[in-house]
Amino acid sequence: MLELRWLKEGGPQDLVIVGAGGQAAESLWVAEAMNQSATAAGRPALWNILGCCVYNPDLYPPEILSYRVLGTPRDVARDHKGGGLRFICGIGDNRIREQEAGVAESFGWRAVTLIHPSCQVAPNAVIGPGTYLAACSVVCTNARVGAHVLINNHVSVGHDSTMGDFSQACPGSRISGKCAVGRSSFLGTNATLLPGVTLGDRAVLGANSVTKHNVEADVTAVGVPAKSMPRSAE
Repeated sequence: MLELRWLKEGGPQDLVIVGAGGQAAESLWVAEAMNQSATAAGRPALWNILGCCVYNPDLYPPEILSYRVLGTPRDVARDHKGGGLRFICGIGDNRIREQEAGVAESFGWRAVTLIHPSCQVAPNAVIGPGTYLAACSVVCTNARVGAHVLINNHVSVGHDSTMGDFSQACPGSRISGKCAVGRSSFLGTNATLLPGVTLGDRAVLGANSVTKHNVEADVTAVGVPAKSMPRSAE
Protein backbone atom coordinates (compact mmCIF):
# COMPACT_ATOMS: atom_id res chain seq x y z
CA MET A 1 0.00 0.00 0.00
CA LEU A 2 2.85 2.37 0.77
CA GLU A 3 4.45 1.73 -2.63
CA LEU A 4 1.14 2.27 -4.45
CA ARG A 5 0.65 5.57 -2.67
CA TRP A 6 4.00 6.82 -3.96
CA LEU A 7 3.22 5.58 -7.47
CA LYS A 8 0.06 7.66 -7.48
CA GLU A 9 2.27 10.69 -6.88
CA GLY A 10 4.24 10.05 -10.05
CA GLY A 11 6.77 7.33 -9.34
CA PRO A 12 10.30 7.79 -7.96
CA GLN A 13 10.68 10.68 -5.54
CA ASP A 14 13.91 12.58 -4.89
CA LEU A 15 15.09 11.40 -1.46
CA VAL A 16 17.84 12.79 0.74
CA ILE A 17 19.07 11.24 3.99
CA VAL A 18 19.76 13.72 6.78
CA GLY A 19 22.81 12.33 8.54
CA ALA A 20 25.89 10.41 7.39
CA GLY A 21 26.67 7.90 10.11
CA GLY A 22 25.56 4.35 10.81
CA GLN A 23 21.83 5.05 10.93
CA ALA A 24 22.07 6.97 7.66
CA ALA A 25 23.77 3.97 6.03
CA GLU A 26 20.99 1.69 7.26
CA SER A 27 18.38 4.11 5.91
CA LEU A 28 20.07 3.97 2.51
CA TRP A 29 19.99 0.18 2.65
CA VAL A 30 16.25 0.11 3.40
CA ALA A 31 15.50 2.66 0.65
CA GLU A 32 17.44 0.48 -1.81
CA ALA A 33 15.57 -2.63 -0.63
CA MET A 34 12.24 -0.88 -1.19
CA ASN A 35 13.32 0.02 -4.72
CA GLN A 36 14.41 -3.54 -5.43
CA SER A 37 11.10 -4.91 -4.13
CA ALA A 38 9.13 -2.54 -6.33
CA THR A 39 11.08 -3.25 -9.51
CA ALA A 40 10.99 -7.02 -8.88
CA ALA A 41 7.20 -6.74 -8.86
CA GLY A 42 7.24 -4.88 -12.18
CA ARG A 43 6.66 -1.43 -10.68
CA PRO A 44 8.83 1.69 -10.85
CA ALA A 45 11.31 2.35 -8.07
CA LEU A 46 9.98 4.47 -5.23
CA TRP A 47 13.05 6.58 -4.57
CA ASN A 48 15.63 8.52 -6.53
CA ILE A 49 18.26 8.51 -3.78
CA LEU A 50 20.31 11.71 -4.04
CA GLY A 51 22.66 11.11 -1.09
CA CYS A 52 23.20 12.40 2.43
CA CYS A 53 23.59 15.80 4.06
CA VAL A 54 25.17 16.79 7.38
CA TYR A 55 26.04 20.03 9.14
CA ASN A 56 29.79 19.32 9.14
CA PRO A 57 30.66 17.33 6.00
CA ASP A 58 34.38 17.44 6.89
CA LEU A 59 33.75 14.90 9.66
CA TYR A 60 32.45 12.25 7.25
CA PRO A 61 33.75 10.36 4.21
CA PRO A 62 32.71 11.78 0.83
CA GLU A 63 30.54 8.73 0.08
CA ILE A 64 28.36 6.26 2.00
CA LEU A 65 27.37 3.04 0.22
CA SER A 66 28.34 4.76 -3.06
CA TYR A 67 26.07 7.75 -2.34
CA ARG A 68 27.58 11.22 -2.05
CA VAL A 69 27.64 13.34 1.05
CA LEU A 70 26.09 16.37 -0.64
CA GLY A 71 27.11 19.00 1.89
CA THR A 72 25.00 20.72 4.51
CA PRO A 73 21.18 20.74 4.48
CA ARG A 74 21.38 24.39 3.44
CA ASP A 75 23.58 23.42 0.48
CA VAL A 76 21.07 20.80 -0.61
CA ALA A 77 18.15 23.20 -0.19
CA ARG A 78 19.97 25.76 -2.35
CA ASP A 79 20.82 23.25 -5.08
CA HIS A 80 17.33 21.74 -5.18
CA LYS A 81 15.22 24.82 -4.60
CA GLY A 82 11.62 24.09 -5.45
CA GLY A 83 12.50 20.46 -6.10
CA GLY A 84 9.99 18.97 -3.67
CA LEU A 85 12.56 16.92 -1.78
CA ARG A 86 11.62 14.01 0.44
CA PHE A 87 13.79 13.18 3.45
CA ILE A 88 14.27 10.85 6.35
CA CYS A 89 16.44 11.75 9.31
CA GLY A 90 18.99 8.95 9.67
CA ILE A 91 20.35 10.02 13.05
CA GLY A 92 20.29 7.68 16.04
CA ASP A 93 20.27 10.26 18.83
CA ASN A 94 16.60 11.07 19.51
CA ARG A 95 17.23 14.67 20.54
CA ILE A 96 19.41 15.48 17.55
CA ARG A 97 17.02 13.67 15.19
CA GLU A 98 14.17 15.88 16.39
CA GLN A 99 16.29 19.00 15.93
CA GLU A 100 17.47 18.12 12.43
CA ALA A 101 14.06 16.94 11.27
CA GLY A 102 12.70 20.35 12.21
CA VAL A 103 15.41 22.05 10.16
CA ALA A 104 14.67 19.88 7.13
CA GLU A 105 10.96 20.63 7.39
CA SER A 106 11.74 24.35 7.58
CA PHE A 107 13.10 24.04 4.02
CA GLY A 108 9.77 22.61 2.89
CA TRP A 109 11.10 19.05 2.64
CA ARG A 110 8.58 16.28 3.22
CA ALA A 111 9.31 13.46 5.67
CA VAL A 112 8.75 9.95 4.29
CA THR A 113 8.51 6.51 5.87
CA LEU A 114 11.01 3.76 5.07
CA ILE A 115 9.81 0.18 5.66
CA HIS A 116 12.02 -2.77 4.80
CA PRO A 117 10.16 -5.28 2.57
CA SER A 118 10.65 -8.04 5.17
CA CYS A 119 8.57 -6.17 7.78
CA GLN A 120 5.08 -7.21 8.78
CA VAL A 121 2.69 -4.31 9.41
CA ALA A 122 -0.96 -4.91 10.27
CA PRO A 123 -3.43 -3.30 7.85
CA ASN A 124 -4.96 -1.15 10.60
CA ALA A 125 -1.66 -0.08 12.16
CA VAL A 126 -0.68 3.58 11.76
CA ILE A 127 2.92 4.58 10.91
CA GLY A 128 3.84 8.27 11.06
CA PRO A 129 5.95 10.24 8.58
CA GLY A 130 9.71 10.10 8.86
CA THR A 131 9.63 6.73 10.61
CA TYR A 132 12.08 3.91 9.85
CA LEU A 133 11.26 0.20 10.12
CA ALA A 134 14.29 -2.07 9.77
CA ALA A 135 14.42 -5.66 8.56
CA CYS A 136 12.10 -8.25 10.12
CA SER A 137 10.29 -5.83 12.44
CA VAL A 138 6.60 -6.37 13.22
CA VAL A 139 3.89 -3.80 13.98
CA CYS A 140 0.72 -5.50 15.16
CA THR A 141 -2.99 -4.71 14.98
CA ASN A 142 -4.23 -1.30 16.16
CA ALA A 143 -0.69 -0.15 16.96
CA ARG A 144 0.09 3.52 16.40
CA VAL A 145 3.66 4.59 15.68
CA GLY A 146 4.37 8.32 15.64
CA ALA A 147 6.60 10.50 13.46
CA HIS A 148 10.38 10.12 13.09
CA VAL A 149 10.47 6.89 15.12
CA LEU A 150 13.31 4.37 14.76
CA ILE A 151 12.24 0.71 14.86
CA ASN A 152 15.31 -1.43 14.41
CA ASN A 153 15.89 -5.02 13.28
CA HIS A 154 13.67 -7.76 14.75
CA VAL A 155 11.60 -5.38 16.92
CA SER A 156 7.97 -6.19 17.70
CA VAL A 157 5.33 -3.60 18.56
CA GLY A 158 2.34 -5.33 20.11
CA HIS A 159 -1.36 -4.85 19.50
CA ASP A 160 -2.94 -1.59 20.66
CA SER A 161 0.45 -0.13 21.62
CA THR A 162 1.68 3.36 20.86
CA MET A 163 5.12 4.82 20.18
CA GLY A 164 5.52 8.56 20.55
CA ASP A 165 7.27 10.84 18.10
CA PHE A 166 11.09 10.55 17.99
CA SER A 167 11.15 7.41 20.16
CA GLN A 168 13.44 4.48 19.40
CA ALA A 169 13.42 0.70 19.79
CA CYS A 170 16.84 -0.94 19.38
CA PRO A 171 17.33 -4.37 17.77
CA GLY A 172 15.41 -7.23 19.32
CA SER A 173 13.37 -5.12 21.71
CA ARG A 174 9.83 -6.21 22.55
CA ILE A 175 6.91 -3.88 23.14
CA SER A 176 4.03 -6.04 24.32
CA GLY A 177 0.35 -5.38 23.81
CA LYS A 178 -1.29 -2.19 25.09
CA CYS A 179 2.01 -0.51 25.98
CA ALA A 180 2.71 3.20 25.64
CA VAL A 181 6.18 4.36 24.63
CA GLY A 182 6.61 8.07 25.25
CA ARG A 183 8.03 10.81 23.07
CA SER A 184 11.81 10.56 22.59
CA SER A 185 12.03 7.48 24.82
CA PHE A 186 14.52 4.68 24.20
CA LEU A 187 14.45 0.90 24.45
CA GLY A 188 17.89 -0.68 24.40
CA THR A 189 18.79 -3.85 22.54
CA ASN A 190 16.56 -6.80 23.61
CA ALA A 191 14.70 -4.66 26.16
CA THR A 192 11.14 -5.78 26.94
CA LEU A 193 8.00 -3.94 28.06
CA LEU A 194 5.51 -6.43 29.45
CA PRO A 195 1.81 -5.92 28.59
CA GLY A 196 0.24 -2.61 29.49
CA VAL A 197 3.44 -0.87 30.61
CA THR A 198 4.11 2.83 29.99
CA LEU A 199 7.62 4.10 29.24
CA GLY A 200 7.47 7.84 29.93
CA ASP A 201 8.69 10.65 27.71
CA ARG A 202 12.49 10.62 27.29
CA ALA A 203 12.75 7.54 29.56
CA VAL A 204 15.29 4.78 28.89
CA LEU A 205 14.92 1.02 29.37
CA GLY A 206 18.40 -0.44 29.23
CA ALA A 207 19.62 -3.28 27.03
CA ASN A 208 18.35 -6.75 28.04
CA SER A 209 16.11 -5.20 30.72
CA VAL A 210 12.53 -6.28 31.43
CA THR A 211 9.87 -4.28 33.22
CA LYS A 212 6.32 -5.02 34.31
CA HIS A 213 6.02 -1.59 35.95
CA ASN A 214 5.71 1.85 34.40
CA VAL A 215 8.88 3.90 33.99
CA GLU A 216 8.44 7.60 34.68
CA ALA A 217 9.48 10.36 32.29
CA ASP A 218 13.21 11.16 32.20
CA VAL A 219 14.08 8.02 34.20
CA THR A 220 16.53 5.26 33.21
CA ALA A 221 15.66 1.73 34.31
CA VAL A 222 17.91 -1.33 33.96
CA GLY A 223 17.94 -4.98 35.00
CA VAL A 224 15.60 -7.98 35.31
CA PRO A 225 13.30 -6.89 36.79
CA ALA A 226 14.24 -3.34 35.80
CA LYS A 227 14.92 -0.85 38.57
CA SER A 228 15.28 2.90 38.23
CA MET A 229 18.79 4.27 38.42
CA PRO A 230 19.49 7.10 40.88
CA ARG A 231 19.26 10.55 39.35
CA SER A 232 22.59 12.33 39.04
CA ALA A 233 23.10 15.37 41.24
CA GLU A 234 22.64 18.70 39.51
